[in-house]
Amino acid sequence: MDIHGTRALVISPFISDDGLAHIRSKLSGAVALLSREEQIDRLSPESLDAKLHTYVLNKAVLEGEEEDAASRLVGLHAKALVLNGNRKARVVVGSANATGGAYSRNAEMMVEFELSRAKYGLDATWEALGELKELYLSGPSQMSMGSRVRGGVSERVLWGLGRGRGLQDG
Repeated sequence: MDIHGTRALVISPFISDDGLAHIRSKLSGAVALLSREEQIDRLSPESLDAKLHTYVLNKAVLEGEEEDAASRLVGLHAKALVLNGNRKARVVVGSANATGGAYSRNAEMMVEFELSRAKYGLDATWEALGELKELYLSGPSQMSMGSRVRGGVSERVLWGLGRGRGLQDG
């Protein structure tokens, strides 16, 4: 799979350093990763650099106030890449996790859509996820970033969703 673009959103329950390196190798900007806490914690410090912003599913939102435990959502199973290009967005969904095996050994099925960046790109997808996601900090470089978040820099500015502010495509 040809992965290229400026910024990206990676949604994957299972991740590895080599899988993320493969995805990030042709991206020029920041990457948001939505995964599981234990998977993020297994990443090396080299993967957890200033251009990787890690998120998990917000358990409070998932658990909600549902009385019926069977109707509650649990765990992350979705796999998707949202890649911002200069004018278009590429949305890739399928079976591949963000692991080296998925990109080198496994027989995976992925479907790619080239769509309007304004309607389906990273910013639109990020906004649609709403409260389902929450910032998750792991490792020293992310902990220092976290002190800036707690110091008053909003997640929106940190991720660069505010046009013209925060992290940029480059």
